[in-house]
Amino acid sequence: VAAGFLARKYNSLLKPFCLMLTNPQLLKNAYMPAMPDDVISNLTEGKVYECPNGHPYLITECGRPVTTRNCPDCEKAVAIGGKKYKLSKRNQLIKRNPKPQTGYILGVATESPPVPERSLTPAACTVIKILMHSALVWTCCSKPDQADNVLTIVKTSVASDLPIFFW
Repeated sequence: VAAGFLARKYNSLLKPFCLMLTNPQLLKNAYMPAMPDDVISNLTEGKVYECPNGHPYLITECGRPVTTRNCPDCEKAVAIGGKKYKLSKRNQLIKRNPKPQTGYILGVATESPPVPERSLTPAACTVIKILMHSALVWTCCSKPDQADNVLTIVKTSVASDLPIFFW
């Protein structure tokens, strides 16, 4: 990251990392690399619903339910879909979000395994996230006065100690 910072005037791809080190507050409304994409907003056919436990599912064609299944993400059998165009109880339509979230929207690293984002492989996402985490840790630890600025881009509930969150 430090080498990238020194070469910042030669490579615009490094700009987010340079801003994390110098002016993190400028990234508050930026789309950060390797952050989760909002796949729901990219759907063009069908409707997206949510099971009672908050797991999204898609009904294609007309977007209205004609059959019932169990939610594949729930541990216990929870009905999704519906019959005769009537939605199962406690299921609801998800309103489409017009665009993905901005800022740093990752949670604590131990809570989720690496997954591919957009067209990046899991390994590429992991490397980018490590670099981003490193840059933000560096900023929090080397410039305590910048901790509030880092907090403006983090969209996750964070304990009051930012270096511990990023560590």
